[in-house]
Amino acid sequence: AEAAPSPATPPGKAEKAPKKCVHATVAHVEMPGGKRVLASADLLSTCRLVVACLVANGLLRSTLTCFVDGERILQDELLRVFAWVGTIQLILDWYHVCKKVREQLSTALNNRHVRNDVVKGLLYLLWYGRVDAAITAIRTIDAKHVKAPAALDRLVGYFERNRPNIPCYAARKKLGVRNSSNRGEKANDIVVSARQ
Repeated sequence: AEAAPSPATPPGKAEKAPKKCVHATVAHVEMPGGKRVLASADLLSTCRLVVACLVANGLLRSTLTCFVDGERILQDELLRVFAWVGTIQLILDWYHVCKKVREQLSTALNNRHVRNDVVKGLLYLLWYGRVDAAITAIRTIDAKHVKAPAALDRLVGYFERNRPNIPCYAARKKLGVRNSSNRGEKANDIVVSARQ
């Protein structure tokens, strides 16, 4: 079988070369012995490095806390790879919760004043881990302010999917423990800039 000829490039237009990119997965690991930044080409190989770090430091039966965004692939892979390790706890990063709420409500609602009030109310509920109350608040938004109901459905689905990973952020803050993946994000910035 012959391949069909590719369409000719219009005169005066040069074909664009594909952009070069580098894929990396970075893990920022904090443990009693100190901090480590582990990086590899993909999620699975980075998880293997984390397992090796746990083994080397005698921490296999420890509680492993992972800060994640709402990406299902990441969450599923972490749960699969670390299912045999002591206890694994996924926490939805507070920044990503806020970002998702703002993005979806910006798409869904047609009145910025109403949107800002709803955002404020939802973030208050979620700060205290009240996922059911947040879903109820979304479902009771006056229909006259809704321009894209599908965006509200996506937001409810996001909360339903991530319910086990949405803690009481207020209690965590009061206890002095983290609510954010910002250290991992910063480690990623440092690793990428070093490679560049």
